[in-house]
Amino acid sequence: MLRIHDLECCSRPPLTGPKRLTYNFQDVAFAPYGHYWKEMRKICVAELFSMKRVQSFQSVRQEEVDLLIKSVSGSATLANPIDLSKCSFSLTASIIFRIVFGKQFQGIELDNDKLQKLVFEAEAMLGSFCASDFLPYVGKVI
Repeated sequence: MLRIHDLECCSRPPLTGPKRLTYNFQDVAFAPYGHYWKEMRKICVAELFSMKRVQSFQSVRQEEVDLLIKSVSGSATLANPIDLSKCSFSLTASIIFRIVFGKQFQGIELDNDKLQKLVFEAEAMLGSFCASDFLPYVGKVI
């Protein structure tokens, strides 16, 4: 079934939230299947997810994990409770931030709480209900 109708199942439905968040589907996650998506995928695989590139950031990942372990250890020494979901979010954000921008995540204006709020707002936008998704003629009126 999927072999026959593979191309019909490749694209996500064009919803309003992702359209606004991704500048009219100009990213690899929400772009409709076609030439643009294929080119974006090639670039991502060759430049971002190649084994050489991933291994080149091993030291960044190791340093950030070491910082997290020191932080958790310090909290344990003081018998302070820790929020593991915040720790894992902070670790992920720190690694991505250092890889993308080449800077430490801590000590900048966009702290962990602001970034977490921003990510949650983006998730809410991606998963939110929009009347124009179900009633297209309403979208033209709004």
